[in-house]
Amino acid sequence: MATSSGGFRAIINRPIVSIVIIVVVIGIAIAIFRGTNPPVNHGQFYYTIDDGKTYFAAPLQVTPFTYKGKEAVQAHVFKCGDKTFVGYLSRYPEAVRTKVAAQLKEVQPGRLPNEEVKQPDGTNWISPGAIPGTPGAAAAPAAGAAGTPTYDEITQPKCPDGRFAIPQSPPQ
Repeated sequence: MATSSGGFRAIINRPIVSIVIIVVVIGIAIAIFRGTNPPVNHGQFYYTIDDGKTYFAAPLQVTPFTYKGKEAVQAHVFKCGDKTFVGYLSRYPEAVRTKVAAQLKEVQPGRLPNEEVKQPDGTNWISPGAIPGTPGAAAAPAAGAAGTPTYDEITQPKCPDGRFAIPQSPPQ
């Protein structure tokens, strides 16, 4: 009677082969987890005062705010391979900024509702779910209309190869 465990016994009887297989499996697991888990945010966020050309880290603040005499907005930084870049900017409309500041005291840091976003060097701020003719869309053209990217397209930047860029957080 033939058994299928002959190959397995051959591996066990050769410790070098066993060690190589274990190292390869561990290496693959590390590569998978390192590539899919974005860095943890430790209470610092990126902001810019020059439309994303440069950025700085600071504790979470309701944007826009004044920094060095200029308007600062949140800079959402991403990475594709070795290239780090500002994928998009966000701020809160004046009408909701006070309400968001009050909410910030009650919730964990992160993205709060009602933020507007735009691409660096973009001209239009887009609200989530902006529908033409609604108050949130009054100052900007409809998202997705003739060359205007949608909220999701702005907040989920892609690498040149089509993969989604990996969000980055400031070091602790």
